[in-house]
Amino acid sequence: METIQFRSECKLCSRTVIVCFLSTCERIPTMKVLPKTHEPEIPLRPITSRIGSAPHRLAKRLAKPLSSSLGKISEVHLKNSSDLINKLQSIDFKDKILASFDIQSLYTNVLIQNAISAIKKVLPHINGDDLPINKKDYVKLIEMCFKCASVSFDGKTFHQHEGLPMGSPISAVAARLFIETLEKEEYMNIIPNDSKWYRYMDDCLLVLHKDTNISDILSRLNQVHPIIQLTVNHKVNGSLPFLDAVIIRENSPHKQSKRLSPSTLAIVYQTSQREMKTTLVVPALVSICCA
Repeated sequence: METIQFRSECKLCSRTVIVCFLSTCERIPTMKVLPKTHEPEIPLRPITSRIGSAPHRLAKRLAKPLSSSLGKISEVHLKNSSDLINKLQSIDFKDKILASFDIQSLYTNVLIQNAISAIKKVLPHINGDDLPINKKDYVKLIEMCFKCASVSFDGKTFHQHEGLPMGSPISAVAARLFIETLEKEEYMNIIPNDSKWYRYMDDCLLVLHKDTNISDILSRLNQVHPIIQLTVNHKVNGSLPFLDAVIIRENSPHKQSKRLSPSTLAIVYQTSQREMKTTLVVPALVSICCA
């Protein structure tokens, strides 16, 4: 029923979109859960695959021009771990501490109207030639993709009533654009001026003065939005996992690289869950230990 309605509404925008981007043999998206092994309590993360569903190819095409706009609203966006390393190398970590925050259930807690509002903020900066359709219908199609939120789990079909559909290519971009608006308009006014804030998806890394009250910062951040809530990630054995790396203070007994100056960090890339390798040390403010 959802697929039939989606096709019908798309026809109101453009038959070309139907021909080029809609899947011909649709299936209901499926969900599974995987453990977050890098977190102490090993919580479960729901993973949804929408490949083959009615709007998936269309959502992927619609997300492409928006992806280039990431970082336009807020400059704290991280592309990957290498981008993080490049940014950290310019920081003097003397009298600094690190804090890592998680944005809880990002996709399902970003309301559709908030995501659309964020998209409209960057839309004027996107070249019309990069869009598959005019800007007005482009926004309509994105809203239609957001409303296709059915999922199959354990042999039963469920419909997601709130937030952006998990597993949709357009959700990943739209959710990050919305968080960028919160960062620019609210979060950056809460953290101290001598602090740094970096974020990849729903993972945030803060560089703060050692006297900063992290609990107070977290409390104020969580007062910004009634649904978007952050939790703090605590260190494990003196190290702070972030993305696919582990950040270790220089004086930590778990450090796996040769001794550097007192105000440095070591970043160790994890090659697997069981093994870490150290093959490269860069003589800079941050040492990068790559597999």
